Amino acid sequence: MFKMEISPTVRGILCVFAGFIIQMVVGSYFALFGNFLPYLVSYKRQFDETITYGEAAILLPAGGLITGIFSLLSGSLIIPLVGPRICLFIGCFMYTLSPILGYLALDSSIHLLAFCYGVVPIASMNIVAIPTMIFARSWFPNSRGTVVGCVMAGMGFSSTAFIPLQTYLVNPDNIEAVHGNETGFTYFDSQEVLDRVPNSLLWLALIYAVLFAPSLLVCTEKVEKTEDTKKEEETASKAKSKLNDIKEAFVFLKETGLKTRELYILFLFRILMITVGPSILSQWKSFSLLLSTDDRLLSLIGGIGGIFTTVGRFLFSALIDRFTFKQVMSVQTLVLAVDFACIYWVGFASFPGFCVLILLAYFLVFSFISAVPAQIMKLFPGKHSGVIIGAVGLGDTFGFTAIFVISKTLFNGNSEPFLTFFIVLALITLTAAVLSLFVRESSSTENINKNQHEKMKIETKDAEKSHQNSGFEMDKPV
Repeated sequence: MFKMEISPTVRGILCVFAGFIIQMVVGSYFALFGNFLPYLVSYKRQFDETITYGEAAILLPAGGLITGIFSLLSGSLIIPLVGPRICLFIGCFMYTLSPILGYLALDSSIHLLAFCYGVVPIASMNIVAIPTMIFARSWFPNSRGTVVGCVMAGMGFSSTAFIPLQTYLVNPDNIEAVHGNETGFTYFDSQEVLDRVPNSLLWLALIYAVLFAPSLLVCTEKVEKTEDTKKEEETASKAKSKLNDIKEAFVFLKETGLKTRELYILFLFRILMITVGPSILSQWKSFSLLLSTDDRLLSLIGGIGGIFTTVGRFLFSALIDRFTFKQVMSVQTLVLAVDFACIYWVGFASFPGFCVLILLAYFLVFSFISAVPAQIMKLFPGKHSGVIIGAVGLGDTFGFTAIFVISKTLFNGNSEPFLTFFIVLALITLTAAVLSLFVRESSSTENINKNQHEKMKIETKDAEKSHQNSGFEMDKPV
């Protein structure tokens, strides 16, 4: 019977590409949120004119409040319990379900909508993230930063793929928004546009399912029957308990991760950058509508921004394979801080200048998503890197809490919300630039090797002792 064999290299490339597609789909929530926010606020104001951008923007931090928790659970509980592949299926199913839940809750309170179309999709994003990185790394272990960058670049490409699509679904005729004189913000008042908002969510759910289905078939982990994996299989067959895997992951986190200062630095760095990234994505279009009411033009800019984000995620994580984390990320965050400090003034002075700066922000702002995991895999090699990634990802909860405070404080009654908004983002990013200078490159690896060496010595002594005791018992008289 004819049987077609696919080479490991081709299978690895297919796995990385599938991971790219999966990340592109789950990343569409962040990519679309800023584009969807004006449509959502305009739709909700039909029934309640008190709804503001600040109030509707809580959908993003509402989901973010638990995102770090799910990141930790994914690496330390879900993956050890059911395996990375089932974990990936669970995350993709939840994400496909989220726009359907959003459709059902669209006419309900903003708080119920925040759970259905905020908590559910963002939680599922974190469940999906670690398995896609683990699978890609397993095929190309010597190029961790590069393959992780390729996978996570999919999240950046979301803007390019989905912003024009969403704009077409909601506003295909490019009907312009109108300025709300009493609020200073801009809204859509065309009933044609508003009526298309609910169905656009159902279309997104269908598109997600179509893209997920083939990707899940080829996004798998490479398994080699080496001496080590045979020993692991023998050990696993004896243990027959997933609880041992979970315990082992937490022991690694406690004995190695929590004793390494880089975990704390990367944890704080991620908090600062997760505060900045989703903040700019949630408000970029709200600010852009003050400069231009051409919806199609703005969606085009957002789509092009996705290309810049894709390149940025790949480039900066690949650079970490050649240079140090502090060299790459300190320069990146410093440039981004200058960008935020200038964007408000340049925006009102020159719309083309604003376009340049917003695209530069897209290029820089989300590179940490792939750079931080790549650095963790460099510092903590081995099967337990997932639990460290999850622990650092717990910082997302604190970052989204900061986004919630920023949104509620600056966009409810503030006469100059965007000026203060960009100044705050610039200061936060500058702090991240300083923090990145303290990340070392090898201390964690040395600690791991030392711990593993000590563990092997103890196991060897125990084995010798057991052998000696066994022989002694045999020589005893009956």
